[in-house]
Amino acid sequence: MISRLKPLALAQLAVGGAVSGAAPVRCLLCCRSVRLLSTARPKAKPAPASSPEPIQRPKSHPPLAAPSAAAGRAAPFPLSDPAAGLTDQAQRQPLKHQWLTVDRDLASPGAYLALAKSRLTLLVVATAAAGYAMAPGPVDPLTLAACLAGTAAVSASANSEMPYDAQMSRTRARPLVTGRVSPATAASFAAVSGIGGVALLASLASPVSAGIAAANHLLYCAAYTPAKRRTVANTAIGAVVGALPPLIGWSSATGGSLDVGALLLGLLMFHWQFPHFHALSWSLRDDYSRAGYCMASVLQPARCRRSAMANSIMFSAVCYCLPLSGVTSWFFLVDTLPFNLALLYFAAAFYWRGDSNSGRRLFKFTLVNLPIVFVLMLISRTPDSERERAKQDSARDSGQHHQFGFWRF
Repeated sequence: MISRLKPLALAQLAVGGAVSGAAPVRCLLCCRSVRLLSTARPKAKPAPASSPEPIQRPKSHPPLAAPSAAAGRAAPFPLSDPAAGLTDQAQRQPLKHQWLTVDRDLASPGAYLALAKSRLTLLVVATAAAGYAMAPGPVDPLTLAACLAGTAAVSASANSEMPYDAQMSRTRARPLVTGRVSPATAASFAAVSGIGGVALLASLASPVSAGIAAANHLLYCAAYTPAKRRTVANTAIGAVVGALPPLIGWSSATGGSLDVGALLLGLLMFHWQFPHFHALSWSLRDDYSRAGYCMASVLQPARCRRSAMANSIMFSAVCYCLPLSGVTSWFFLVDTLPFNLALLYFAAAFYWRGDSNSGRRLFKFTLVNLPIVFVLMLISRTPDSERERAKQDSARDSGQHHQFGFWRF
C-alpha cells in the first residue's frame, strides 16, 4: 500500500512546490527533498535590533494635551511630543517593551457605599436603633450616636466580601467584581471600619455592645459566609447574625445589661428573616444554583416553604409575648394583628403555590411589615415609670409570687 502511495504523494508535492516556490523539505513517504504547497503568507523578516522603527500614533486617536502648570499638578513624565504623549525614550523602544504608567485615583464614595452594602447596613442600624429606643432609661444623644456609628462600621466591615459574586446576576455589578475597588483597598476598608466600630462601641457605648458586635462580625465572616456553600443551615446562621443588632442597641442604652425585652427583640428579628430570605432566594434559585450556594430553595424546596410558614407564625407569637412581658402595652397586639394576619396569608400562599409570584409578594410584604411593627412597638412602648414599678412589685413579692412582666402566678 505504501509503495503505491509513494509516486502519487511525490507527484502532488512536486507540483505544489513548483507552483508555490516553497522551501524544499523531506517527504515522509519517500524521504526525498520536495517543495511543499504553502497557502500561508510568508512571514516578514524582523527589523534589525539596531534600528527599530519609531512608534506611530494612530491618526484616529485624539490628541493628548500636555498638563499645564495652572492645573496644579505636574506631568508624570516629560513630554517630548504633547500630541503623541510619548517620551523620546519610548519612541525609540519597540512597543512590547513599553510600560504604561496609570495614575489610579481612590474609589468614589458610591463605590464604598456599594462595598458596604449600604441598604443592608441601614437595616442593621435601624434594628439597633429600635433596640436602643425600646430599652429602659433616658436617651443619651452621644451614646446613641456612638451606638449607631459603631454598628454601621462593623456591619460595613462584615459586608465587604466577594465570594463568588461574579457568578450571580444580582451581585455581578458589585465594586470588587467590576474593579472599582481593588482587593487591597477593600481589605483595608474592612479592617479599619471593623476595628474602629468595635473601639467606638467599647469607649462610648458599653463593652457588652462591643463584645456582641465583635462576636457578630466573627460569626458572619467565619461561620455564615463559608456555610453558604456547605449546608442549607446557613440561613439559620444568618438569622442569628441578623438577630444580634437589637441587643447591641439595648445594651448600649442600659450600660451593658440585657433582659427579657432584649431577647424578645432578637427573637423577632430571628424569625422575620426566614420568610424574608426564603422568599427572596426562591426567585433567585437559578443564580444560587450556578454559583454553587447550598440554599434550601435549591436543594430542599419543600423545607424552604415550610420554614417560611412556620417562622411567620413564630413572628406573630413573639409580637404577642412583647406586651405579655411588659415591654409594650396590649395596644401593640391589637395594632399589629392585621399586619401579622396579612403576613400569615402571604406565607400560606407561598407554601401552597410555591411559585415565583407568591415568593415575590411575600418578600415585598416582609419589607413593609417589619418597619410597621417597629413603629407600632415604639408607639406602644411601656413608660419607664411603669417598668420600674413592676420591678419593685416583683422584688417585693418575689417570695410569694412569680411575676413575668405584668402577670403574676
